[in-house]
Amino acid sequence: MPEAIKPGQQDDTKKIFIALDFDSVARAKALVAQLSTVPMGQIELGFKIGSELVLAGGQELIREIRSNGQEVFLDCKFYDIPNTVSKTAKAAANLGVNYFTLHLSGGREMIESTREALANFSDPPKILGVTALTSFDQNSWSEIWSTYEVAKPLSLAGVIESLVKNGVSWGVDGFICSPFEIESTRKIAPELEIVTPGIRPPGAESGDQKRVMTPMEAFNLGANAIVVGRPITLATDPILALSSLISVLQN
Repeated sequence: MPEAIKPGQQDDTKKIFIALDFDSVARAKALVAQLSTVPMGQIELGFKIGSELVLAGGQELIREIRSNGQEVFLDCKFYDIPNTVSKTAKAAANLGVNYFTLHLSGGREMIESTREALANFSDPPKILGVTALTSFDQNSWSEIWSTYEVAKPLSLAGVIESLVKNGVSWGVDGFICSPFEIESTRKIAPELEIVTPGIRPPGAESGDQKRVMTPMEAFNLGANAIVVGRPITLATDPILALSSLISVLQN
């Protein structure tokens, strides 16, 4: 199993998390078994598990993936009062996940109490701050704020930059952000991890993601890890799809 990275220490290893966005544990387990046979070279393979699969009974799958030495990125985007989030973070740590997400808009107290809750774990999961979902673009963001009487509409880019600065100050280990925010986030947080969804191999459909980029572009801009879902999980041959992606990244 890879050596744990301490908070504030950037890991240069390229990682790919496969998004197991399923409501069936059996289906997710079968795909994990398939994809785990693909030679990864110097790239690490992990799996992203969200609320849907967790509620379908995915806790045992998380333990199984971890027992195989692969990383789990728990993407439930915690957002609640500080006491609730800190207790949820402990539960995630006890489950053995390597990363989990929380909304930076939850504020300083929520994030600092979460960090404190993980202090007694020898190998705590990394806290990834969520700035804005990749389903947002400036138009959809403005639509939300148009219902409020503000002197000047908030720009999506400005909000993201402000949340990243706050996240660094509050003690997160990294950020999950659109590929189009990698460069600006890396300038603010040069030593923290960046995990990037909204990734589509060349020629793949963007689906409901409005801010997408190719895997190589994301890594070249400074991402440590990328999240890839439907282009692999819904492919006719997932093994071939992942193998093709690895081949592109290694050439």
